This record gives sequence, C-alpha cells and structure tokens, in this order.
Amino acid sequence: MRHLVGLLLVGLLLGVARTSYAEELNSSFGFTAQVPEGWIIFSRAELRENSDLFEGIAELPGFGDADSRAVAQIEAQIRAGKIEVLFRTAGSEPGFVDNINVVKQIGRLPSASGADAYCKSSGAELAKVVGRSLEFYECSAANGLSSFAIYTEFEGIVPGTRSMQFQIRKSQNVMVVVTATASNGTADDVRPDLHSMAKSLRFE
Repeated sequence: MRHLVGLLLVGLLLGVARTSYAEELNSSFGFTAQVPEGWIIFSRAELRENSDLFEGIAELPGFGDADSRAVAQIEAQIRAGKIEVLFRTAGSEPGFVDNINVVKQIGRLPSASGADAYCKSSGAELAKVVGRSLEFYECSAANGLSSFAIYTEFEGIVPGTRSMQFQIRKSQNVMVVVTATASNGTADDVRPDLHSMAKSLRFE
C-alpha cells in the first residue's frame, strides 16, 4: 500500500484533453483489459508529455490534509509517466472527474489465508503515506479474477470521494494496482465498471 497515493488523487485533474477512446486497454504495464463504455484512456506517455498541466496540484481542494511527501510523490509519478488514467466521460459530479488509475509496483501480496492480516495492516500503512487516517469500508481477497487479488474500498483522500481498489498479483514480487476514485454520489455507478474491467484483465 506504500505507493497508493499516486492513484488516489489524479481524479482532480480537470481540463485535461480527453483523447483516446477505448474498448480494450492494451496497457504498457503488461496486460490487456476490457474497458466499459463511457471511459477514455490518458496514457503514460500523454501524462509525461503534459506534466506541466499538473503543477500546483498541492493547492487544489482537499490536498491540505495530505502529507507533503505524498503530494510530492504524486507529482513525481505524473512527471515520470508512471500512471495510466481512465476518465469517465459522463455522469461525474461537478468539481471532480471519476477515474480509474493504474500503476505497477513492487510488492508481495499474501496467500488467500493471509488476506485478513494483510487487510488489518493496510489502513495503518495508508495513513503513514497520506498523513491521516482514512476510513476503510471493505477489504478481502477478490473472487473471479485471473490472478490472486485483494479488493479494498476506503475513504478517498479528497473529501466527498470513495476509492475502490484491486491489487492484482502479476508475479511473486510485482503487482498491478487498479483504483477507481469517485464522488460518493457516483461510486455505485463506477463500482460495476471497475469490477468488470478487473475481471477481464489478462497478463501478457
């Protein structure tokens, strides 16, 4: 969970050019996934080439409660193009764009029998990164995916949002983390799209 924050905040990015419509995501992180209707991709390359759009992210609403190191990490990931982002094209509430973010990171997921202990420690690990405690609503081993995964739902770092996340094992020491962040009022609409995408994900 230590690199989680880079996923949670990109949904604030308003005014970003919306370019690549997609039915299938051919991720540069080494997998393919079916993208539900109504989402478009902002690729790693696009993020890197337009990193100037994200300067001053720490001054956006909601960032005052985040640790400055976490914000610096987000900005660095954006500049380096280490995140892929899917934006919801319609249905988001004013002031926030519902999104699904993807990163690949080093990390070892537990066995299915160790999921409960892993979940118990996740809240504390995330709090260390963001600088405050976030409420966890759900955490468990996920079912129906092509690879073992942990699914969590928790309070978004931006007030009035909820984050829903799959940590999916790619190899013994590498995982792909797919996180949807949505306004509380639209989370029930975004959740089925996230689950559908995660269940279709296949590593190359």
